[in-house]
Amino acid sequence: MSQMPLAPWSEPFFIDSQFALYGCLSRALTSTRRTAVLLCYPWGDEYQRFHRAFRQLALLLNGAGFTVLRFDWTGCGDSAGEPADWTLERWRQDALTAAAALRERTEARPLAVVGLRLGATLAALAAPALPDLRALVLWDVVADGAAYLRELRKLQRTMLARAHVLEFPPGEPTQQAHARGEESLGFPLPPRLCQELDALRFPVSPFVEQARCLWINTRSDSPPPLAGQSAAHDCFDLPSPDMWVWREAMSRTIVPRLILERIVSWLSEACP
Repeated sequence: MSQMPLAPWSEPFFIDSQFALYGCLSRALTSTRRTAVLLCYPWGDEYQRFHRAFRQLALLLNGAGFTVLRFDWTGCGDSAGEPADWTLERWRQDALTAAAALRERTEARPLAVVGLRLGATLAALAAPALPDLRALVLWDVVADGAAYLRELRKLQRTMLARAHVLEFPPGEPTQQAHARGEESLGFPLPPRLCQELDALRFPVSPFVEQARCLWINTRSDSPPPLAGQSAAHDCFDLPSPDMWVWREAMSRTIVPRLILERIVSWLSEACP
């Protein structure tokens, strides 16, 4: 009778910072890698839909000998904070804080960072301040903040139309209705965050020379900005338009196994 594989050891904890960031550290039972991996979640509805995928990615990385830290951004998931605290700079600092906590708890020097959507953008923004960054995986990075914001608003309109509901109660004064603020699929869009996203353009080169980079692109409308410009950059295209279409089963989890396995195999080669 074959034995079931042993599960990696997991340690949930709160990272000591201005905002208590929730993190979950998982270690391989027999760690064979010097490099530890930091996972940067996407934001909003995408966080809910890909939460299970990130957990599965952590387990696969543990199986390959990597220690992994997942964490929630300020004001998201189980971390402290409110939507009023949501800024790109705050979240960039969160990535740096989480990376420092990962190093402290594992004594790892080289780091690899994996980010999805807005999490990939934040990972790239934090990369220049991460010493000993060995590898960076940018999965469907948000390269144009204004386009991303338009997409969030379009998803909200699609949801409202499908659900046959009004955005605001009938008869509510326009000024009062707009004072409520925008939202997208159940997540608020604070004015300050909207302004920052509207001005966001993906950095062209701050991290190009300091780490190997894997671009994963499933969206035909947003090709990787730097693909093919450096020998240190690899690209994995897997068109999956259905992954980003809003469906009535809100928060339906997505686990794209092929992409997860590609990330693990690439990191295993980049961080022996």
